[in-house]
Amino acid sequence: MLHLIQNHHRSNYIKTIDEMHKKRYEVFHIDLGWEVPVKDGREIDQYDIDSAVYAVSYDENQGVVGGVRFLPTTGPNMIKDIFPHLVDHHDLIPNDPKIWEATRLFYKKTKDKNDTVGLARKGTIEIFIGMLEFGVTWELTGLLVLTDLRIEKLFHNSGWNLKRIGAPTDFNGKKYVVGILPISKNILKTVREKTSMHSPVLMSSLPICSDNLGPLDLGFKEEEDFLLAGFKKNKKKDEFQEKNEHLKSLLKRVPSSYL
Repeated sequence: MLHLIQNHHRSNYIKTIDEMHKKRYEVFHIDLGWEVPVKDGREIDQYDIDSAVYAVSYDENQGVVGGVRFLPTTGPNMIKDIFPHLVDHHDLIPNDPKIWEATRLFYKKTKDKNDTVGLARKGTIEIFIGMLEFGVTWELTGLLVLTDLRIEKLFHNSGWNLKRIGAPTDFNGKKYVVGILPISKNILKTVREKTSMHSPVLMSSLPICSDNLGPLDLGFKEEEDFLLAGFKKNKKKDEFQEKNEHLKSLLKRVPSSYL
């Protein structure tokens, strides 16, 4: 499962966010050798700002194992500010409230005897689906990404085709490309069918209970309830109020020590 973390309730996720930055340090600085801002064993850059939204993959035994950061392209973002030279023409860089940037995508579990390439691939695809669920729920049309060709191929094999807006460029021994991943309900359906991952993966904005307990299972049965409750208002006020009351009734069943 993935938790969606917005600025207004980050105080519920202080430990989770700290773990995410530690894991990003391991992945981007240690494993990939990127020259990224590092302090006290954490990778935190100038785009970890109030407007950033995080989807964090949480394992009940290992804590944070993956994640991705979303930023609106109408504000500061990495591709516009740092990597515009990787795009064929500057006017191809979106400045559109319907297109957000997705960066710092990673998935890494602590190696043990049960780790396999297949499990890592499944965890990465779960993040893909979380990205699509985020985009569909927030009524986006696309996600701007900078990705290596291996991940681009995994997007394609999952049924999600990147629209390149620049040519592949060598960086730290790998080729990277900038492009836009289109967002739609049909694409989400296609990716679910191709990957056989049919259940929603993005948890509403509620705190992780405690150490090692993992995300709360709120028992949502309908995908729309699961995605909309807690972090996105429905267009129709009465529908939102109904969902909000449903959420409140579920929270009454959660021990207060977990909240």
